[in-house]
Amino acid sequence: PNLLVDGTITCLLKSGKHYTYKIESVKKGPLEGKQIVSLLNGPDNYSNYKGFGFTWLDNAWGSPTQGNAFIRIWKKCRTIAFIKHVQLLTGQADEHVQEWMQEGCCMICGRKLINPVSLRAGMGPVCAGRS
Repeated sequence: PNLLVDGTITCLLKSGKHYTYKIESVKKGPLEGKQIVSLLNGPDNYSNYKGFGFTWLDNAWGSPTQGNAFIRIWKKCRTIAFIKHVQLLTGQADEHVQEWMQEGCCMICGRKLINPVSLRAGMGPVCAGRS
């Protein structure tokens, strides 16, 4: 996935499990211009995200990774779980990934869709139950 563009992305693993991440630029304050990477950790697709790091671009001329985006994990989030999320997001665990999906909107009510089944159907579970 492109770590330098604001948005919401969902990673579907080959195991069937999925994770949703939000990448969002800070608009005001001392962190203005930085991008925060967050993990969806609750039922609300809009507000239940836990930030765990910043994105940054390697601009060092001549570096073997020049032009690549990275995630710097915040000190308080340096756990095995968050390290695994960084590995997914930066392509270090591609053998476990089935598909990456961009967020979508329900074609009936317009709400945000992030679940792989809902993204493919074009509607969320509530609206799908009505049709």
